[in-house]
This record gives sequence, C-alpha cells and structure tokens, in this order.
Amino acid sequence: MQEFIDRHGLTFPTASDDAGDVFSRFRVPAQPAWVFIDPAGVTSTHLGALEPEELSAIFDELTA
Repeated sequence: MQEFIDRHGLTFPTASDDAGDVFSRFRVPAQPAWVFIDPAGVTSTHLGALEPEELSAIFDELTA
C-alpha cells in the first residue's frame, strides 16, 4: 500500500485494513472505495475513483 501511495504522491490520510474489519462493516469489496457518512449517520459507498469535482459535489450535498 505504501508503494502505491508514494508512486502516486497521495497526501491525504490513509488507513490499512489488513483484517478487513472496516471493509466488512461498510460493505467495501475492493479499492478504491469511498464511504460517506451524512449528518444523520447514514452511510453511502462509492466504488471507484472520484474526480475532484465529483468529490466536491458529494461534500456539498452532505453539508447542505
């Protein structure tokens, strides 16, 4: 995982889930994946990469 982070120059926080506990809890079958939690605690999962504009739109919706 660290090799991937270094190769792509990622600067955001990352976490390793070697045991698969977090993946299982949020039903994430593969990477890349995003799990969003709205103010009411409802989660939504997006599988695949997101462009910055897509991510901004999701954040705007969650914080509206």
